[in-house]
Amino acid sequence: MYRSDSFSSASQKIPEIESLRTLAITMVLVYHFFARWTPPIFSQTTYPYRIEIARQVSQFGYLGVQLFFMVSGFVILKSLENQKNLRSFALARVKRIFPSLWIAIPVIFVVCNALNQSFIAPIPLSSLLPSLTVLGPDFLNRLFSTNFTWTTGVLWSLFIEVQFYLVASVLFFKFKKFQFNSKLFVFALSIQLIRVILALISTESKEIFDDLLPLNKEIWWFLAGSIYYSLHSQRKNPYLKSILSVSILFNLLLVNLESSGFEIKPIASLIVFIFYLLFYLIISKSKKIRILRSSIFVWLGGLSYEFYLVHESLGVSALSKFNQIQGLAYNLKLSLLFLILVISGLLLISVLIQKLAKKFLHLNKRISPSGD
Repeated sequence: MYRSDSFSSASQKIPEIESLRTLAITMVLVYHFFARWTPPIFSQTTYPYRIEIARQVSQFGYLGVQLFFMVSGFVILKSLENQKNLRSFALARVKRIFPSLWIAIPVIFVVCNALNQSFIAPIPLSSLLPSLTVLGPDFLNRLFSTNFTWTTGVLWSLFIEVQFYLVASVLFFKFKKFQFNSKLFVFALSIQLIRVILALISTESKEIFDDLLPLNKEIWWFLAGSIYYSLHSQRKNPYLKSILSVSILFNLLLVNLESSGFEIKPIASLIVFIFYLLFYLIISKSKKIRILRSSIFVWLGGLSYEFYLVHESLGVSALSKFNQIQGLAYNLKLSLLFLILVISGLLLISVLIQKLAKKFLHLNKRISPSGD
């Protein structure tokens, strides 16, 4: 278990926030392993198991990505305050993102093409360019009229993360006169206004804007996390709670907004409120969430990035291959046992990727002692 004074140091990690990463990756995992690749979302059943109640329960697990965005908003403001300048912040983000990414993507490319599963394969060689650089395929395709795709679909959120890092660092280091959350709030409102104007002009204009700046649909999650960090740090800004309320309204709107129009989703809306409640309980140091200080949850949270990178492509490919081999000889117990083995294997792969990434950084530091 972690100490009760875990909030005391500005530089150390907050265990409860790390555990939120565990909750987020668990939500995304169950969504991808029980709901995403089966009807009605997908055209055919990819999984070797048929558990309808699990599909229904996990269908809103995609919101785990939005929880990741809230966590990022919290920790990025914390990181910005601990960096000397924009360059040192950018270097820290590069070190965090790219070593694991550069190890995971080639593994995914080789393994998934070797398993040759129809739901993702064949992965084209050209997918490596946007995937290894985290430049969104839609972004590149709009600019250069190309036809790029991701090596693994989960990278869409990483592109948004990188856009947020860029925006947040510029706002923090280049516009120091105003409070960070106020600046981020103005930015969020501005891009929403631009999107509305473009939508009135034409649907294509809005779609181009969404492809070039997908952050516009997720910015309110980052803003909410950033505000909670400021509240936790007891920043004096009378508008913080008001801005937080606006972020809730926008996130509820976007969660219930479909391409066909507004559709109320009670469960999804409830999950949004739970996210905000969890952050409130964390900054309030409530004993009701003591479980979030569990060392296993904190450890899993620290592994969530690497696990996120590999879990869908490698995991669902393995499950799909097993489903193909199993054929009509359906065996639920055997299928669930295989699922446990797949998740265990993914955890092991994630640990290895993380260790290799740390070795790479350590070697690079020895070669270039003048680095960060």
